[in-house]
Amino acid sequence: GMRVSQLWGILAEEPVVLPWARMYPPEISGLKIEGKTVLLSTNKGRSFRVGVGQPFILEQVPSMVYVITSFGEIGGVDIEDAKLLRVLLTP
Repeated sequence: GMRVSQLWGILAEEPVVLPWARMYPPEISGLKIEGKTVLLSTNKGRSFRVGVGQPFILEQVPSMVYVITSFGEIGGVDIEDAKLLRVLLTP
């Protein structure tokens, strides 16, 4: 099963808070924090950049929304839980 070691919240138009479970997705083969940007590498040999705290979806796992903290921790939440929200991370 999944262990949750830390919770984050999502700000939404309504006062809803969802937990972001700390994750180690095998699809992410590497990451490097560069200021407020994260350089991600995937197990498909692709690299791309996202902002620290910017929610994103991986092509290989379209059912999950991920976010990376400035410490390189990866959080995730099921997309069905996140669909109702305007996703803006609050660490």
